[in-house]
Amino acid sequence: MRFGGATVVSGSAVALLVGSFLLSSGTGASACTPGNVNIAAVAKVTDSIDGYSGDQLVSAAQIMNAALSLNLTGQAETIGVMTAMTESGLKNLDHGIINPDAVGLFQEDSSWGSANERQDPGTAAVLFFTHLQTVTGWATMTPAAAAHAVTANADPNAYTANFAAAAAVVNGLSNIAGAGACGSHQPGDDYPWPNNPTRAEGGGLSPLRYYYRECVDFVAYRLNRDAGVTSAPWKYTGATLTPLGGDAKDWKRNWISHGWTVSSTPIAGSVAWWANSSSGLGHVAYVQAVNDNGTVSLEEYNWTRKHVYGTRTISAGNPNAYLYPPPR
Repeated sequence: MRFGGATVVSGSAVALLVGSFLLSSGTGASACTPGNVNIAAVAKVTDSIDGYSGDQLVSAAQIMNAALSLNLTGQAETIGVMTAMTESGLKNLDHGIINPDAVGLFQEDSSWGSANERQDPGTAAVLFFTHLQTVTGWATMTPAAAAHAVTANADPNAYTANFAAAAAVVNGLSNIAGAGACGSHQPGDDYPWPNNPTRAEGGGLSPLRYYYRECVDFVAYRLNRDAGVTSAPWKYTGATLTPLGGDAKDWKRNWISHGWTVSSTPIAGSVAWWANSSSGLGHVAYVQAVNDNGTVSLEEYNWTRKHVYGTRTISAGNPNAYLYPPPR
């Protein structure tokens, strides 16, 4: 990998980050803490994910944990895994494929650190993500463009072919050894696709037929879960729930069209609805509880942090309306 396009971070800053990561994760089994992928659980996985298995999946998990150690999102995790797939096939190589000075998952050369650092999957990933963070606007670029901005690969489109596989591996490991084996990415979050790429990242529609990690997809999952459905065939999808339009701002008119209850009085399990938001698309959240002090406790995606789970307690009069659960 050629890293000519990256801004070089000071050695002391990288050393501090690397040291912190090694203390918390290392190359062996990591502690099972919420947010981390359980490396020991990944090592026991016998199936493949999109053609990747065994040590390749362990390396992918270490890349994901490196992103989490820097407080980066699933978008960064997918970019990191995609880059390592392209550079080394997710194999921790002790030699360079093109550059004889390069080693490891990311094929980093000696300007990036010692051979030991570059051949430790977690440390090499921290080095990659540290450079990614110096790229202005990386989070709004396509995944391939963000990776290329770090690597200066001879072919700027080299990474595109591995994006779908990277997203599948990140999502699979999150479900197999993340949310399922270590607790959710955040406490209380049981949304099945917490790391799938968003629309802005090139992702498509979830099985519920809304874009991944949008407020509407999370609430649709909550309505399915409350109806006792947590896997296909789903009871409520975009086609059945909001056929008149799936943006959050459209949800109230869909409810009215169905003849379902729309009220100013909240109940647990209902949908808090706002006609507008900063995006102009409105917002919906799930009412977890109605409190005695005139507030409601909400769960939601894509509000306090972009495309991430969050909770908040607000005045019950704040939402524009409450959409009661569809008849079961």
